[in-house]
Amino acid sequence: MITDKQLIALAGKGAFGRGKDYFTSGAVIEWNKKGTTITALVAGSETYAVTLRHTSRNFDGSCDCPASDGFDFCKHCVAVALAYRQESSEQSKLESGKPIERIQAYLNKLDKSQLQGELIALMEHDRVLREQWSLRADLALNKIDAKAIKKRITAALPYNRNYYRYAQVRSYFAQAEPAIDLLEKQAPNLEANKALELVDYGLQRLNKALETIDDSGGFRLDIEETLQALHIVTLARTGWDNEQLVSYLESVEDSDCSDFYPAIPDAYYDLLGEEGLRLYVQHKQAIWDALPPLPPQADWDKKSPYLRLSHLLIAHAQATDDTAAEIVLLEKMATEVRDCVGLCERLIALDLWPQVDMWLSKAKQWQKKSSPRSTMYDRNVDIERVELKLFLHKGDLAAALQKQWEIYQVQSGINNYKQLLDLAEQCGERKRWHDKVFSILHDNVEKSKENYSLIRQLDHLIDLYLHENKPDNALTLVNKFKISQESLYAVINAFYKQPTITMPLYQRLVEVNIRQANNDAYKQGIIFLMECRNSLQNQAHKQAFTLMEEELRTRHKAKRNFIKYLNEAMN
Repeated sequence: MITDKQLIALAGKGAFGRGKDYFTSGAVIEWNKKGTTITALVAGSETYAVTLRHTSRNFDGSCDCPASDGFDFCKHCVAVALAYRQESSEQSKLESGKPIERIQAYLNKLDKSQLQGELIALMEHDRVLREQWSLRADLALNKIDAKAIKKRITAALPYNRNYYRYAQVRSYFAQAEPAIDLLEKQAPNLEANKALELVDYGLQRLNKALETIDDSGGFRLDIEETLQALHIVTLARTGWDNEQLVSYLESVEDSDCSDFYPAIPDAYYDLLGEEGLRLYVQHKQAIWDALPPLPPQADWDKKSPYLRLSHLLIAHAQATDDTAAEIVLLEKMATEVRDCVGLCERLIALDLWPQVDMWLSKAKQWQKKSSPRSTMYDRNVDIERVELKLFLHKGDLAAALQKQWEIYQVQSGINNYKQLLDLAEQCGERKRWHDKVFSILHDNVEKSKENYSLIRQLDHLIDLYLHENKPDNALTLVNKFKISQESLYAVINAFYKQPTITMPLYQRLVEVNIRQANNDAYKQGIIFLMECRNSLQNQAHKQAFTLMEEELRTRHKAKRNFIKYLNEAMN
């Protein structure tokens, strides 16, 4: 490595100082090294050419400036020598650095033609890399225009690929990304209408390509989001008036690829403004008004255009507090039981009770026609819930209580039970109804065989006992019957401070999971076992737990994965 002392000896102290100033100011430009020869240009009052030659023992050089005259080692030679020394020092650090740094050190030793050869060889085997550099080249050579971008989008999103494996789909969209990135970068430089055509084209190609590509992994989402964001920005650049904007957005909605665009009109609120949105809603309202009434029990194909329009118009009516318009829309959509029930619920929310009776009657009529033989136990209770609210509004508590009982018989959850008792208490009959519920449940348990129905009855009975703070009653059922994991765990939590009671229950939980014979269930069983161990309070509990663990190991020694997970947990 050349030293300051050697350079001073070659150039003299004064030239060395001035050459150092040249180097630190960045005057050395276009320097190159080939073999033992270094050539460079140094910018001063003029630009001078320097040639240095070095071997392991000697270092010499000359310049075409007047001071060197092609012979002497001048200040320009000093500047180049210092640049070479700095580069050599950095190269040494890279050569002893991390893998990526050693690669950089290797590349530093290659000349331009060698680097070009290496890069081209890489691109021959990597389509994505080749496409990226092709784009860079075309940009640098001013070969990119709207026509060229469209060709690249076409090539990037080919049709009929029939790709279903993740690796295929991931590769497909990775190869498409450079073309969409190019469109994003170049769109601001294109005339707005032309740029919008390209964005539309990109979304259309994406939609068509996905007809034969299973992208359940979501690999297209980056491209889709880029195109959607670009669509909004580009549409804003067109300067169209509201009529043009609304007409264009409606054409997008009617296209085959409308699902790939941003949500209309939500994503375009800022662009449309209040006047544009009002015009858009007017157009939709006119289309809605021209639609004939929906026939009862209309199928999906007939109902879907009504649903799309009504969703928008109802949202707008609610946003503008236009209750009358909202109800008219809902009435036109009410062609089956659930529509009528939904309308009733909305009328109740708006305190429009006089209309509830009429639509409730229609719902009941349609339900009878659609399922004349159905019983309370094989249908939902939406109609009964509306009737209940109607009775409560009229102050008929006795009728409301009876209706809640009908609901409870179908959906015997804890919330329906609580509402039943609340109404019974208002009627002064809380104890009678409380006892009735428990009596019926116990009868059902005694009469039911060991099946899903029995487990469901037991689950509910245990829920009620725990709700009423009677865990001992729940424990009796647990010890007598086979119950669900959820109920078993609920009873464990009720006795969490009593390991003597909970330990055998935990063992049952673990056994249930082991019998499922899959790794997830094994791991869940281990979690329960660890919970049990953490609840132990004295040495007697710990000894009992050890015996339980040994029993599990002996009984299930053939479940090798369970034993493996157990060993890992216990270490």
